[in-house]
Amino acid sequence: MIEEIKKIIIAHALHQISVEELEKHIVPKLDDFEADLKDHDEYNLIKRLKNHKHEDSKEACWKIHALFSPLLDMRELEEERLKQIEDTEEQYIPIKKMGSPQEWLSGTTTFEYTGMDEKKHQFIINHPYNRIIKHSLNLVGAIYLDNKIVPVRSKLECLLIEDLKKVSRGSATSIVDFISSEQYLQVAKELGRI
Repeated sequence: MIEEIKKIIIAHALHQISVEELEKHIVPKLDDFEADLKDHDEYNLIKRLKNHKHEDSKEACWKIHALFSPLLDMRELEEERLKQIEDTEEQYIPIKKMGSPQEWLSGTTTFEYTGMDEKKHQFIINHPYNRIIKHSLNLVGAIYLDNKIVPVRSKLECLLIEDLKKVSRGSATSIVDFISSEQYLQVAKELGRI
C-alpha cells in the first residue's frame, strides 16, 4: 500500500495529477494506510487527516505530503522529474525581464520573471535553514521553476544558473553562488536527492 502512495505523491509533486485527484486516491484509503504506518511518527497525523472535512483542498494536500514525504526516496523524485523533462521535451524559457525577489519568513525566496515567451514564470529557492523537514512539495535546499523541482546538476539547472548569472543583482547573486556551491550538493545529499 505504501508503494502505491509513494507513486501518487510523486505524481502530484510533478503536477501530473491535481489536488482533487490526490485526495481522491488517498483519503478513502487512510484506514489501510494506518496499518502500514503504525510504527511511524506520522500515525497521529493520519488520524487528524481522517477527521479533516477537506473544505480546504490546499491544506489537505499539504497534510498528505507532510505525512508521506518522509517515506519517499527523494532520489526517485529527482529521477522521475528528469524523465518527465525528457518525455515531454520540456524546454527552459530564458529570462527576458527579472522582477524583484520576495523573501519569506519560511526562508524561501521567490523571483517572478517574464520569459522570452512573454509569459510570467516563477523561480523559487528554499534556503536550507531547516533541514529536518522533508516535504515533497516544498523541499528544503531545492530550487523550483514554475512550481516543479529542478533536478540537481541537470541540464535545466545549468541553463537556469547561466541565465541568472546574466541578470543577477542583489540576492540573485548569492542564490547563484549557493546553487553552484558544495554546500548545495551537501544539502541535496542529506535529503537523499543525490
